[in-house]
This record gives sequence, C-alpha cells and structure tokens, in this order.
Amino acid sequence: MSEAELIARIQPLSPPYPEGVEEALNRASPRWRDSAPLMIFRVWARHPRLGRALGPIGAFLLNEGEVGEADRELIILRTCAKAGAEYEWGVHAAGYSPRSGLSPATIEATACLATEDSSWSDEQRLLRKRSGCDVVSPSASIGYASRDLIG
Repeated sequence: MSEAELIARIQPLSPPYPEGVEEALNRASPRWRDSAPLMIFRVWARHPRLGRALGPIGAFLLNEGEVGEADRELIILRTCAKAGAEYEWGVHAAGYSPRSGLSPATIEATACLATEDSSWSDEQRLLRKRSGCDVVSPSASIGYASRDLIG
C-alpha cells in the first residue's frame, strides 16, 4: 500500500513546510533514509511542542531500551503485522530491522499471521508470548472521542 493510498486520521504536513519545520523533520528522520521524512514525523509536525516532546522518547525506546535491537524489532514487526499497520511494518522491515541483524526470512516471518510457525525459535516464541504482540488485532484502534482530543 502506498503512502498516497493510506487514509490518515491526522493528515501529515506536506511541503512547503512552515519556517523551521523542514530542519526539525530532517533532524528527526533516521539517518539511513534519503527520501521524504517519515509520515509519523510529519504528523507530529502539526503540533511542534508535542513533536519535540515525543522525539526524545522515541529515540530512547529505539536506542536505549531494555530489550535488545533484534528482539525489539521482532516485537515491533509482529505487532505491526497483527494490527494491520502496513506502513509502520514497512518502515521497520526496510530500515531498522535489517540493521538489527534480523535476516530477510525472519523479517518476512513476522508478517505471517499464524501464531505457530516453525521458522520461530523457542526464544522468539517466548518473546512473542511475553510481549503480547500476538494478541493485537486489526480492529485495535483509537476511538472517535479520543481522536477528537488530539485533533
């Protein structure tokens, strides 16, 4: 699914950006990307104070969390697949996950929605169980009343 086909609840900013926003987006974007800033950062740019607050939290979770890189990526990819979050799955599958040491076959296995798959190691199955990523469903979404608060 292309970015243009996605229907966002909060539309991301598009160029031309207000003064200072392009610089902030470039700082926030992963260094391995040469293309447009990720959609999540362009959504945050609609509320600059919120974006400035969330940026360090996201960086902390990606870079300094208690879970190792490969395990973190397995949890993220599996959660995205189960939730039907194709865009986020694709961002991690293309960039973050290969850099964590996950093989292409392991990354692909995260998209298989069957809960039992012989390609998963015992440790990976335990990680999936403890993280709760397999209980996420595509119907998990923020309600309209909650969305109105951030709107």
